[in-house]
Amino acid sequence: MGLDLVVLAPWHKGTEPEDRLALYINPGSAFGTGYHESTQIVLELLEKYIRPGITTADIGTGSGILTIGALKMGAGRAYARDIDPTVIEEVRKNFELNDLDLEKIDLATGDLLKDFDHTADILTANILLDPLTTMVADVPAVIGKEGVAIFSGMLEKEKPVFLEALAAAKMRVIEELVRGEWWGVAAKTKA
Repeated sequence: MGLDLVVLAPWHKGTEPEDRLALYINPGSAFGTGYHESTQIVLELLEKYIRPGITTADIGTGSGILTIGALKMGAGRAYARDIDPTVIEEVRKNFELNDLDLEKIDLATGDLLKDFDHTADILTANILLDPLTTMVADVPAVIGKEGVAIFSGMLEKEKPVFLEALAAAKMRVIEELVRGEWWGVAAKTKA
């Protein structure tokens, strides 16, 4: 994982290294166990940009790992959204495994940012290229001028297509990471 995080299955609770922040994830059917390079990219970038008390939005939450990471790193409120209603119960269980205050989390089903009427300081999305390029034009309305969007789930060879979509959405790259063949990017709205 990043510098301070470790992802563990729930049966390892209590065995985490003292100098690491543990994220407990039930290895179920939803994407996001923490072992995939794209998940690691987003968590590492999230560690760099998170600030205490901020609001985050995770689009395509899967297992909820990015929301869990954000809250454990100090976010004050989180929106977690997934198109698949079958993951909701699993996500709730993962939130409970991590002793999170469920009052700080707005968990819902929804299609990307369609009908999403909230703002966030950081938006994360670890989904495939096509849905990312579909929603990127709506991201500036969520993060405003000061927020950060962190995207992954794309192969490095898909980078030119997404960079074009970012430019069309009037967003600029502030940092990129590559793990294996996977690519991720942190971006801001152009001033």
